[in-house]
Amino acid sequence: DKTAELDKSQSALRAKESAMIKAAEQSVELEEKVKQLQSELNRTKATSEQLRATKDEQIKNASAEVSSLKAQLSTLQSKVPGDAEHGADVVASLRAQLWNMQEELKNVKSRQSQDS
Repeated sequence: DKTAELDKSQSALRAKESAMIKAAEQSVELEEKVKQLQSELNRTKATSEQLRATKDEQIKNASAEVSSLKAQLSTLQSKVPGDAEHGADVVASLRAQLWNMQEELKNVKSRQSQDS
């Protein structure tokens, strides 16, 4: 009777021991998975930070380029009125020369007809 009870107790103890060993193995496996996932998360964060830094740098460069182009445009626009005035002066000068040449041509034609 006591032998059967002892066998039953030993069997229960072995079952508990086996369950504890299994739980410990699973715990170790889970710890390894947690470490792997943490490592992956850290790599992902690093990559994300690198991409964010790259994006920020690209935005900064694009903003600087836009500012530079705006400054160039402003410089060109400020030159245009002066150039337009200069161009208008040149056109006026050419018109005056053309008018003078036309007057000279009229005078020459007039003299030719007087000479004939």
